Amino acid sequence: MQVMRSQRGVGPIGTGIILGTVFIVLFLLGMGALRFFSDEHLCIQRISFGESGETTTVQLHIDVNSFNPPSSFLLEESIPAGWTFVDASIEPTSVRDGTYSWFFWRGPGMLPVKDGLISYRVRAYSADPLRGVLIVGNFTAEKEYLHIPIPLGGEKLCV
Repeated sequence: MQVMRSQRGVGPIGTGIILGTVFIVLFLLGMGALRFFSDEHLCIQRISFGESGETTTVQLHIDVNSFNPPSSFLLEESIPAGWTFVDASIEPTSVRDGTYSWFFWRGPGMLPVKDGLISYRVRAYSADPLRGVLIVGNFTAEKEYLHIPIPLGGEKLCV
């Protein structure tokens, strides 16, 4: 007895759909692999809106590499003398001499290490620039960490 087999394949449309799906899956996996093998732990971008004499909104965009996150980091923003800190979307962890700090740590009671946005408002009384520092590294007894200035004007800082 002879078994009859169908000679029909998936056809040109089915082949196109299969190849397109495979391409999309490989592309997305490749994008994830780039983050997986990246040395970068996180990126910070500061954007501010407003002029001297106005209430100015400052945004710190935080982008954490989920494949290679830092164990902790600290953001410090220093406002010029005479300026007034109005409020923030996330209360600073510490405030000292015009420096407002947000400490992110993978531990109970701390700000979580994840993507996010800190938005704060200041009353700007001069054209002096804000100064910000990203501090990353080992916050244990060894105190091995880097102080990296956060750029002005919306440039992204990745470490």
